Amino acid sequence: MRNDRIRRSLANQQHAHPAIAALRHRDAPKTTTAGHNPMEPDAGVCLRFSGRKGERSVERGGVLTPKPPKPKKCRVCRELFTPTRAMQICCTPKCAIEKARQDRCRKEGKEATRERVELRKAKDKAKTRREWIKDAQAAFNAFIRARDDKLPCISCGRHHQGQYHAGHYMPTSTRPSLRFNEINVHKQCSACNNHLHGNLVNYRVELIKKIGLELVEWLEGEHVPAKYTIPELIGIRDNYRLKLKELRASG
Repeated sequence: MRNDRIRRSLANQQHAHPAIAALRHRDAPKTTTAGHNPMEPDAGVCLRFSGRKGERSVERGGVLTPKPPKPKKCRVCRELFTPTRAMQICCTPKCAIEKARQDRCRKEGKEATRERVELRKAKDKAKTRREWIKDAQAAFNAFIRARDDKLPCISCGRHHQGQYHAGHYMPTSTRPSLRFNEINVHKQCSACNNHLHGNLVNYRVELIKKIGLELVEWLEGEHVPAKYTIPELIGIRDNYRLKLKELRASG
């Protein structure tokens, strides 16, 4: 009696919930039978498919046959090849040796770059304020020379193949706050800047033509002395390096 009740209850559950039968049918292994032709080698052999999609294996008579490997592209010569073992990335031993050499060179390059970065950080940490001023001034002067590249010397008006400087109209010794002022600094030949001490008379005449008398008089006026901090000098250096890069890219 009890067994009859259990069987009837299970039958009722299956009729009430057809999803149960569908799930069982889905989870059941897919089984097929090879053709009934006795001449076929797999005739009458039960084939069972298992595994995820794309990685399906075939069981033939109890023996699991893996799917053939897909062709890969060699990491060195970029030619297609069929791998003979797992994790194979090169088609031939020659390419494998070349790949090992490339990896070694890449690793050595990364280590050299890391060492250069650490050395630069150590040097920056040991720099004095005077050395930071020198770095910032070098970046600023390079930008001024590039900005006035097609212009003649501000003092003598000559074009020549000699060396050009970034000459200050008001010197940094008397106007330190104008050290990095762009209207106070212009392209100047080394002869005017060094041998003629800036050639300031002609410098002033040409500067008035270039920026106007009002700005020249402002440069000649009184200014609050500036004492740049190291973070400010780093910012000035980085800013003018970026401006120089953008100027060269645009020109």
